[in-house]
Amino acid sequence: MTYTVNLGQVRSEGFDLSLVAQPVRGLTVDASIGYADARFVKPVFVAQSATSGPTNIRAGNALFQAATPWQVTVAARYDFNVGDRPAFVRTQYEFSSRNFRLGSGLDPQNASFNPTLGDVPATGFVRARAGMTFGRLEAQVFVDNLFNVQPGLEAFNYGGRSPFITNYSFRPRTAGLTLLYRDR
Repeated sequence: MTYTVNLGQVRSEGFDLSLVAQPVRGLTVDASIGYADARFVKPVFVAQSATSGPTNIRAGNALFQAATPWQVTVAARYDFNVGDRPAFVRTQYEFSSRNFRLGSGLDPQNASFNPTLGDVPATGFVRARAGMTFGRLEAQVFVDNLFNVQPGLEAFNYGGRSPFITNYSFRPRTAGLTLLYRDR
């Protein structure tokens, strides 16, 4: 058995922008946007010979574990006092676009095509957190995946066309408490 990594010629292009603003006292808003287009620029063949054999990866296919091209995050935090205790509330929304490039397993012109895997959808994920300081101790409550969304994020088939498929998703809605102690 042979295992090869860093196979093929790949091009990745993109950018990241971020902005932090305080439009009013106590309110901080931050936003970021990122774009990454990672793709194969030359075909990769199943056979050891680069001149024969069925194409396993076509030029233009997305890199195997490439993230979705567009990532957008918007968050807001409001700091205030409850009596003489500092407190805050914060929410964050994270968006990931659908990948407009086919992965090798979803391209019907590739030898590794497997239509049962499906495509990764665009997703949205919301977090919320609130906290208060009690001297050196800060208590925070949080909820991740506030709306309990469960999209299929990455279907993977370990046996080529095997009927056994693993599909990953977000962790279910999770609530918790964080305690921070600061030794000033």
